[in-house]
Amino acid sequence: MRLFGSHNIDCGNVTNSHNRSVTLNKNITVNKTDAEDNQIKQWLSPLEPRNRHQSVQTNRVDGVGGWLLERDEFREWSGSHVGLEQDVLFCYGNPGVGKTHITLVRKPSSSNWISLTARNISSLVIDWLCNQVRDRDITIAGLYCDYLAQEQQSTTNMLGAILKQLLERDGIPEPLRQAFRNEKRGFGGRAVQLLDLVEVLKKTIASQAEVFICIDGLDECLPNNRRELLRSLGDIVRASPNTRVFLSGRPHIRDEVRGYFTSVIMVAVVPTTEDIKRYLEMRLDGDPTPGAMDDDLRAEIMRVIPKAISQM
Repeated sequence: MRLFGSHNIDCGNVTNSHNRSVTLNKNITVNKTDAEDNQIKQWLSPLEPRNRHQSVQTNRVDGVGGWLLERDEFREWSGSHVGLEQDVLFCYGNPGVGKTHITLVRKPSSSNWISLTARNISSLVIDWLCNQVRDRDITIAGLYCDYLAQEQQSTTNMLGAILKQLLERDGIPEPLRQAFRNEKRGFGGRAVQLLDLVEVLKKTIASQAEVFICIDGLDECLPNNRRELLRSLGDIVRASPNTRVFLSGRPHIRDEVRGYFTSVIMVAVVPTTEDIKRYLEMRLDGDPTPGAMDDDLRAEIMRVIPKAISQM
């Protein structure tokens, strides 16, 4: 069992024949395979989704978005029955609905706006899946797309980041290691190729019981990269009945997502009154100037803002 983005201390101990070490001086010994493993992972992708998830997780408001976990659609998608027809779940919503952020006014008399940028739904799903490893043999890979990093988020980098996480479980397979060595002997070392990545992903997934791939903010990818990513994921899902995919994005890509998979469960993300209240309470409790607000103003905020947002 392997958690999302967790580090496998045995990664690299795939075969003893490659587990050699070299002494740099009498005080420092470096395992050659460990060093090569790090190079291979960087070759696969420079993206580090685990770091992004930890940041999102830290800023998330407890309980916000938890309604999704109780939906029949989520339970059907996340259940332990491998080979479901509906193995893709897409949560969509407009800006400011909670899949990416919730926008709220600071107080009724103010024109200033504040945002909850915790990507609640996607991070909740990843953490919920991570908790399931206690009872299920599952592997989880996640990715957070960001329009500010579109150039880095090529299709190969995104799929490579997913592959890196799946390899944490059993280590780097010998064919992939050899492919990396072959590329190093080429013209300066070519980048990993998309078709090769997809094939390695299929083989890696085939060796595991259940695999969940979670991708947040799909609409923030460049359109061509997004379509390539969806096409590759569709190919992987069709070849791998033990794979389920979670996606989130804005409504305008719904038809695009449908076009690459046999069947997709669609769930609209709308902030509930309880979500809004939880967020407001968190912000009010963390106010660095509590003396500037009395009980009456707090009560007005808790009454007016949830009502105003529910009518938007």
